[in-house]
Amino acid sequence: MSVRVAISGAGGRMGRALLDAATSTDGVRLTGALDVAGSPCAGRDAGELCAAAQGLVVATDVSGALRGCDVLVDFTRPEGTLGHLRACREARRALVIGTTGFAPAGLDEIRAAAKEIAIVMAPNMSIGVNVMLRLVETAARALGPEYDTEVFEIHHRMKVDAPSGTALKLGEVAAKARGASVEKDGVFARHGNTGERKGGTLRRSRSNSCTPRIISTRRSTYPCAFTTAPRRVPASTC
Repeated sequence: MSVRVAISGAGGRMGRALLDAATSTDGVRLTGALDVAGSPCAGRDAGELCAAAQGLVVATDVSGALRGCDVLVDFTRPEGTLGHLRACREARRALVIGTTGFAPAGLDEIRAAAKEIAIVMAPNMSIGVNVMLRLVETAARALGPEYDTEVFEIHHRMKVDAPSGTALKLGEVAAKARGASVEKDGVFARHGNTGERKGGTLRRSRSNSCTPRIISTRRSTYPCAFTTAPRRVPASTC
């Protein structure tokens, strides 16, 4: 039996990738494609976005799409995702959330909804990043508080939220393994003559181009470092 799936934000870069994934995965049947009212894709054939989705009209009515699906997959923006969350809660439909950049109140609303409907939420769905999270947790616990931790991320210029959900999750995992927290111990900006770093803090930096990496360096004369960097990192960032 196939799982009936609707995709929100179908006209976006991630939405198109999700349409392709849904129509090429065994056990999944694409039954809905959604976009915001006013989108140039609204009312058009989803086949223009993904050939295999031909015959499905890109709709703007979330409630209507939910009536024909088992789960809504949402990789959009926080305000849109929260609206879809409320609709899924009302319709008793499962929800997959890949959206990042939520305010604390939004996260609280998602946690509350998860007590009533099935929700899968992750800042990054890739297998490689989730393996990296486990490795970072193990390394942070083994190295302990004598090592500083910095998450350095570089993204394409179209990335809208900072820090990214992946960078925040890396910091959260490293901090938790050391008995700390990003909220209390995170440092999100350093500029100018700021003085020495405070021991035990977790730093986060950002540039534009690629993906997050995490570096842990011991506070000693001869530092030892580990990094999980992408294969093709521009030399200027190293």
